[in-house]
Amino acid sequence: MVEKLLIIGELASDEELAQLFEGEGYEVSRMPAGPRALEWVQRGDVAVAVLSQHLGDAEGMGPLMALRAADPRCEILVVSSGMTDVELPTDEVSMGVAVEALRQGALDYLRRPIALKQLRVALGHARLARSATHPPDFLAAE
Repeated sequence: MVEKLLIIGELASDEELAQLFEGEGYEVSRMPAGPRALEWVQRGDVAVAVLSQHLGDAEGMGPLMALRAADPRCEILVVSSGMTDVELPTDEVSMGVAVEALRQGALDYLRRPIALKQLRVALGHARLARSATHPPDFLAAE
């Protein structure tokens, strides 16, 4: 069975990123953040959600928390936008955002540009975490 991956937010228009995920064996869907994305996750068939994160955005964890509440089984990867509107010490901002994303339930925080090796490691962690905490239905019935 092919696992579903949902790219949410500004990254949804990133064709190269979508192709990377497809190359790793995922069925990729893309959409803007909002109620429709939450509905997709609530259905329970999204294995991984990839959420774009604006660095320096004080409200940035709201969508992450909503996704986590919509389906705790869905693994969430947060990806930085790679840019800020103002000059900020990017490493310091990234570290703070990454720590907060992990505290709020993200499996990983990826900083753009994403190296293929980094992406593969994060997706491997997502698959491992999902299989460890959510066995397939045929195993859960035993």
